[in-house]
Amino acid sequence: MGLEYGPAGLVSMASTIGMAIGSPLAGRFVDRHGLRPVLTVTTVAQAAFWASAWALPFPVLLVAAAVAGLLALPVFSVTRQCLAAMVRSSSGAAGSRSTRCWSRSRTWRGPRSRWRASRRSAAA
Repeated sequence: MGLEYGPAGLVSMASTIGMAIGSPLAGRFVDRHGLRPVLTVTTVAQAAFWASAWALPFPVLLVAAAVAGLLALPVFSVTRQCLAAMVRSSSGAAGSRSTRCWSRSRTWRGPRSRWRASRRSAAA
């Protein structure tokens, strides 16, 4: 592309601003729809961006970097679910670590939400 450090910094800035806006939104979508659909959309978006970034003119690249930042992969959500699945499976729960890590479709909400859910079902 033949760009200097200044334009490269602008592309990084656009991507970072996109991530700052998109990460909380991705968290809400993961909570609402589960990790699999969000991971599918973000993976497709990242693949499309990185496959075409080299051919884009600079103004389009700035916009595409911001959109790619908005649709960044929710890495920490995946890591959190994998760790939660490994802790649960090592404490005697059924299922292997690797299959439970990737087969969960909802985020782990912690012990308090499980306690509330068990209280609700006991009250019904």
